[in-house]
Amino acid sequence: MIPSRHAAILMMDLVGYSRLMGLDETGTLARLKALRTELVNPLIAAHGGRLVKLLGDGALTEFADPGSAAACALQIQRGMQERGQHEADGLRLHWRIGINFDAVHPDGDDLYGDGVNVAARLEGMAEPGGILISESVLEALPESARDGFFDNGPRRFKNIVRAVRVWSWPRKLPSLRGQTKPLVFIEPTADGGGERGALSVAMVAQEVQMHLGRLTGLALAGDRAHAHYALALRVVAGAGRARVYSTVHSIESGQPIWSNRIEPPSGDALEMLDHCAPRIAMGVRRAVATDDAQRLARVPLDELSFEEVLSLGGATFFQPTMAGWRGGGELAEVALGLQPANPMALAMAAAGLGLAESLYGWRTPDPAVIALALNRAREALRALNRSDMLHAAHAGLHLYGMRQWADARAAANRSLQVNPDYNMGLWMLAATETFDGQPLHGLELADRAVDIEPRDPYVHLYRRVGAYACMAMDRHAEAAQRFLETDQMAPDLAPNLIGLATALHFSGDMAGAQRTVLRLREVEPSLTPDEVGPLPDRDGRLSERVRLALRQAWLA
Repeated sequence: MIPSRHAAILMMDLVGYSRLMGLDETGTLARLKALRTELVNPLIAAHGGRLVKLLGDGALTEFADPGSAAACALQIQRGMQERGQHEADGLRLHWRIGINFDAVHPDGDDLYGDGVNVAARLEGMAEPGGILISESVLEALPESARDGFFDNGPRRFKNIVRAVRVWSWPRKLPSLRGQTKPLVFIEPTADGGGERGALSVAMVAQEVQMHLGRLTGLALAGDRAHAHYALALRVVAGAGRARVYSTVHSIESGQPIWSNRIEPPSGDALEMLDHCAPRIAMGVRRAVATDDAQRLARVPLDELSFEEVLSLGGATFFQPTMAGWRGGGELAEVALGLQPANPMALAMAAAGLGLAESLYGWRTPDPAVIALALNRAREALRALNRSDMLHAAHAGLHLYGMRQWADARAAANRSLQVNPDYNMGLWMLAATETFDGQPLHGLELADRAVDIEPRDPYVHLYRRVGAYACMAMDRHAEAAQRFLETDQMAPDLAPNLIGLATALHFSGDMAGAQRTVLRLREVEPSLTPDEVGPLPDRDGRLSERVRLALRQAWLA
C-alpha cells in the first residue's frame, strides 16, 4: 500500500509571468528571485512550511496544519500589496494561491494525490492577488481566522470525482455562482424627458419585477452588489403615449447584452403595463440565459456547479436544431447526476428526450422514450407544481407524444395560470387547439406567442403552429408564407420543409413544392413520404394532406 499522510498543500502561481517576461526577461527574473528570497521563502519557513518544489514561476509547498498554510498565504498576499504600491499598474506582480487539506502520498521529496490536485485546481481558479481554500481548510481554522473568506459553494473540478466547497479571499469570486441562479437587479432609474404621463418607471419596474419573479432560470437580487445582471428601465411619456426603453448589462463585464424599445399601442397606463411588462421580462430571460451560457461554455463541464450546468443546458435548447435540443437534454442528464431528484433538471431532461423528434425530426417518436419522458415530467410535477416551463413541457409530451388532447390542453392552461404571458405556454395551447379542431383560436394564440417577444429563439416553432392553423382553415397561400418565414428563421429543418412543401402544393405552386422537396431530400437523404410520422391532429386531415403532397411532389 502506498504510504500517505494528511497535509495542507499550498500552491501558488505568478499571474502574467509570460507577458512580463516578454517585456523584460532579465528584470522579471530578478524580481521573481527577489520575491522568493525576501518575502515568500522567509514566510514559508516562519510558518513551518516546506518548499516541495518550484513549478516555473510557481511553487508547491507543504504545511503540517491548515492554519499555518492560511496564515502564510495571507501574509504573502498582503506583502505583495505593500510592494505593489510602488509599481506601475501594468508591471505589478500578483500571486494566485490555492490551499487544500487532505491525504497526500510522498515519493521521495515529492508529493502526489488528490490533496495536491485539488490545491492546483483551487490555485487556477483563484483571482490575481487572491486565495482560494477548500472547506477542509476552513473547518480547521479557528473562528477568528475565518474572517474575510467568502463562501462560493460546491464546485466540480476536472478529473476530481467529488465536488469541493470553496472559500475565497479577499472577496467572493465574481464568476462563480455556486448553487445560485443568475441574479438580476432592477436599477432605480429616473423617468426620461418629455411631458409626464400616467406611466412611470416605478410602475413599469414593479410590473416587470412581478413578471420576472414568476420565471424560472433566473432570480431577482435585492441589491446590485450581489447581482450578475442589471436591468435599467426608462420611460418617456406624454400626450397619451409612452416609450419604454430597457437595457440589460452584465455586471461582471460591464457591457450591455440586450436592449429593447417598446411603444405600446394604447395610451391607457394599465394597458401599457400589460403590453410592456411581459415583453421586457421574456426578453430579459432569454438574454440572460444566452449570455450566461456563453460564459459557461468556456468552463470545463466537470467544473460547473449544478445551477451552472442547468443554465448551460437551458440555453443549449435555444439552438434551432435537433442536436441543440437533444444537447440541452443531455446537459440536463448531467445535472441529474449532481441532483437526481431536482424537478427542473427532470423537466429539461423530459423535454430534451421526449420532444426532440416531434419538434425537429420527422419520424414517429419512440413510445418507450415518451413513456420515460412523461414519468420524469410527472416526478418533477410532484415536487414543483408552479413552473410555467414544466407545465408547457408536460403539455407537449401529451400532445406530440401521446396524442392526448384534453391532457395537453389542461397542462398548457396550467402553464398559463402560473404565467399568463408565457409564450411557450401559449405555443403549447395554440398547438393543442390547432390539432384538436380549433385552428382559428390556435392561430390567435400562436401569433400572441410570437408578439410577446419576436426575438425569442423559439419563434420559428410558434410560427410553424400558426402555419398549420392556416392550413387547417384551407388558407394555403398564407400557410405557405408562414412556413417560408419559419424556414428563414430556422433553415433546413425537415418539419419546416415538409410543411412548406405541403402548403405550396395545395396553394397551386407545384414547382415550388418540388423545389422544396429537393431541399428536403438533401437535408434528410433517408426520408421517404411513407416514413413521415403523422401530425397530432385528431381527425387526421392535416396528416393526410402532408402525405399526399409529399408523394406527388416526390414523384414529379
